[in-house]
Amino acid sequence: MKPIHLFASVLLIVSCNNSQKEVTPTSEMDEPSEISVAPLKAQDGEFSRLYALSDACKLTLEEVASTFSLSVAQMSTHIEVVSPCLFNVTYRDGSKGIFSIRAVKTPQKVVQKEIESMLASSYQSKFIKPSTSGGHYIYKHPNQGYLLVSHPNYANRIKIQYMVMVSSNLTPTQKEYVENKAYQTANYLIAKYED
Repeated sequence: MKPIHLFASVLLIVSCNNSQKEVTPTSEMDEPSEISVAPLKAQDGEFSRLYALSDACKLTLEEVASTFSLSVAQMSTHIEVVSPCLFNVTYRDGSKGIFSIRAVKTPQKVVQKEIESMLASSYQSKFIKPSTSGGHYIYKHPNQGYLLVSHPNYANRIKIQYMVMVSSNLTPTQKEYVENKAYQTANYLIAKYED
């Protein structure tokens, strides 16, 4: 057997054995950084559940509280038409904020075109980076306080709103903290919903 085939076989076996792993949010997060304009190789795995449009929240109140190292009592959630998964958060320093996750209806061709366009743009490429596991792209809006998670093989995108810029009274340190938690959540969702 050729070495490349052997490596691919071992990788496939390891991936299959790890498909049922429990995913726990971590507190560390890399800073957003520029990426190469070269497209990523598609990640093995099925992500239809992640990108599916649904009224059900993709994370529980307990999972979001764990991400921020908070108790469930420091958070509340309510259903709204615009944001079916909106959390009101009281951070450890007493400041308040919002955190929401939802799938945004987007045709697959539009997702692909937007990814290509952002990667090719010298300005927008500063705000898009690959997910930790590869295959997915995470785009940070430069001044609106949200991330968009997308994959060229799937319709729809996941929007993670971590701050409302017009009404935010957060300090630069607080803003950096909630942005890092949004990136952490994006990677956690990808791992959680991989089939």
